[in-house]
Amino acid sequence: AEVALLSGDDERAATDAAAVASDCEDDRTVARAGILRARAATRRGEYETAVDRLETSLERAREVDARRVESDCLRRLGEVAIGRSEYERAREHYERSMETDREIGSRIDVAKSLVGLGTVAHRQGDYDTAAERFERSLALRREVGDRGGVADSLDRLGGVAAVRGDLDEAADRHRRSLEIFRETGDDRNMADVLSNLGVVETRRGDHERARELYERALTRHRDLDDTEGQAKSLHNLGVAAERLGEYDRARGWYERAATLNRDVGDEDAEAGNRHGLGYLAARRGAYDEATEQYERALEIHRSIGDLHGEARSLDNLGGVAMRRGDLERAREYCGTALETERDCGHRSGEANTLTTLAEVERQAGDDDRAETQFERARELFEALDDDRGVGEATLGLGRVAFDRDDHETATERARRARESFEAAGATLWTGRADRLLGRVAVAEGATAEARDRLSEALDRFDSLDALPDAVETMRLLVEITDGRKRHELCVRAVLSLEDAPWDADEDRDWFREACPEETVSTGD
Repeated sequence: AEVALLSGDDERAATDAAAVASDCEDDRTVARAGILRARAATRRGEYETAVDRLETSLERAREVDARRVESDCLRRLGEVAIGRSEYERAREHYERSMETDREIGSRIDVAKSLVGLGTVAHRQGDYDTAAERFERSLALRREVGDRGGVADSLDRLGGVAAVRGDLDEAADRHRRSLEIFRETGDDRNMADVLSNLGVVETRRGDHERARELYERALTRHRDLDDTEGQAKSLHNLGVAAERLGEYDRARGWYERAATLNRDVGDEDAEAGNRHGLGYLAARRGAYDEATEQYERALEIHRSIGDLHGEARSLDNLGGVAMRRGDLERAREYCGTALETERDCGHRSGEANTLTTLAEVERQAGDDDRAETQFERARELFEALDDDRGVGEATLGLGRVAFDRDDHETATERARRARESFEAAGATLWTGRADRLLGRVAVAEGATAEARDRLSEALDRFDSLDALPDAVETMRLLVEITDGRKRHELCVRAVLSLEDAPWDADEDRDWFREACPEETVSTGD
C-alpha cells in the first residue's frame, strides 16, 4: 500500500490498506493502515473520509500507546486541514504532533512537524516564519542523516525564496535538492523539483526555459506512470504557454490536466485547472464560459471544504460580473470572498480580493472607499513581496487619481505600477499601465504622446488575444485620430468584433458611427 501510494496509485493503495485493516489483528498495524487509507483519500480530495479514518486511527493508536503512530495521525490531520484552508486547526495539529515527537525523542518526526508548521505559515504569507521552520527542519534532518528529508527542506526553502523574489537563492536551493534526490534515486521527487525550478524561471520571465523544465518533469512522471504528477506538469505547461501568448495550446494543456485529474478523482487539482480555463476565457471576453468554469471550480471547492479555493472562485466570479457591468453582484461575490479569506488567514487571497473589490467601488463612483481598499491591498502585497500585486493596487490608485483629475498623481502611480509589472513579467498589466498613461496624455492635450502610449498598449493586447482590452484601447485611439487613420481603426475594430465571444453589437455600432468617411461593414 505504501509503494502504491508513493507511485501515485491511490486506488491500489486504498485497496491494499483496507485489506490490512480487515485481516490484521494488531491494533498498531491497523492504525497505520488507516493512515494510508486516509492519505489516499486526501490525495483524491475526500477530506471528510480522510478525517474519519485518521480520527479512528488516532483513537486506536492511543489505546495501545503507539505514540509515533499517534504523532503521524496528527500530522496527517494537519495536511487535511491545510487542504481545507483551515490553517489554525492545522497549526494546532502540528503543534500537538511536535509535542508528542519531543516526548518520545524522535528528532526525525520533529522535523516533519516543523515542515507542517512551515507550510501553514507559507500558505498564510508569513514567509519569515515559514523560512525559520524549514531551516530548523533542515538542521534536524542533517543531524540525523535523513538525506531525503534534507532535500525536501531545501526544496521548500526554495519555494519561500521564490515568492520573496530571491530567485537566485530559490534556484540554488532547488538545484541542491534536485542533486540529492538524483543521488538517492528518488525520481518522483526529482520530477517535482524540476517543476519548482520551472516556477522560478516563470518568475524570471524565461518562459521557454520554464517550459523545458516542465516537459522534463512530465517525461519523468510518465515514466513512473504517475498520473497525478502528469496532470500537475500539464497544468504548468498551460501556464508557460499562456505566458508565451500561445492561448489555444494553453487551453489544451489545462483541458488535458483536468481530464486526468477527473479520471483519478483529484477534485482539488481539477478545480485549479478550471481556474486556468476560466482566466483564459475571461481575458478574451468569453464571460459565459469563464463563469461556467469558475462556478464549476466553486462547486468543487465547496464539496471538499477548501475555504481558500472557495474564496478564490468567488473573487474570480466577482471579476467577471464587474467586467459585465453587474457591480452589485460583483460586490456580493467579492464581499463573501474577502470575509472567507480573512477567516482562514490567507493574506495573499485577501489582497487579491481587496483589489477586485476596490475596482468595483471605483467603477461604482465611490473613490474614497476604493482608495482605502487599494491602499490596504498594496500594503499586504508589499509585505508578501508580490510585485504584480503591488502593481495592480498601485495602478488602481492611479485610476482613482485620474477620476479626481489629479493627473500628476495618476501619472506617478501608473509609472510605478508599470515598473512593478515589468519586474513581474506581467505583460497584460504593463499594457494597462500604458493605457492609463495614454488617458492622462489625452486629458492634458498631449496627443502625440497619447497616441504612442495607446498604440504600444494596443500592440500588447493584440499579442495577448485580450480583445476586451484591445477594444477599449481602440476607442481611445479613435477619439484622438482623424481622417483615413481613424477610418482604418474603426474598420479594424469592427472586423475584430465579428467573432467576439460576447454580445458586441453596441461596440460595433459605436465604431461604425465613429467612422468619418463611410458606413463600416464587414465587407468593407
